[in-house]
Amino acid sequence: MAINKNKKKDLITLYTDLINTSEAIVFLDTQHLNVKVIEAFRKSLANFNSKYILIKNTLLKKAFEQSNKEMLEVVENLSGYNACIFLNDNIVDVMKLITDFAKINESNINFGILGSYTMNSLEINDLSKISSKEQLIVGLLSVLNSGITRIIYNINYHNQMLVNVISNISNSKGGE
Repeated sequence: MAINKNKKKDLITLYTDLINTSEAIVFLDTQHLNVKVIEAFRKSLANFNSKYILIKNTLLKKAFEQSNKEMLEVVENLSGYNACIFLNDNIVDVMKLITDFAKINESNINFGILGSYTMNSLEINDLSKISSKEQLIVGLLSVLNSGITRIIYNINYHNQMLVNVISNISNSKGGE
């Protein structure tokens, strides 16, 4: 489908804005997948404020040229079909979603960009294995709570021992 010049300019502007505002971008090969699978994946990404867009390589290169990310050398050699996933929130959770999707659907993760760092598919896979922010907070609270519980137990233990000693003394004197 041919796109006129004005539409191309609008798309390049949109892509440039997405590149500039995204915390991470993942490039995924999904050319063998049907529309139904891609639409379901797109909806699941939307739950994380992430966008899935199939972009022509020439338009993507122009968008990177106009962006404030100095990653042009990364996209220079793009070929074939590349789906771009623009991540904004919960990067680890979205990376998990992407890697799970790629495994299930036998898709290739080409590479990703996190800030100004380029990641290969293995690094993206490793990143997806990190615990989410919520899991880390729960773990931290659990550790903090267990320390407080031990302190309270130790304080109460000595008081209970003192009560037992006084009670035993009282019983022994009362029994005579």
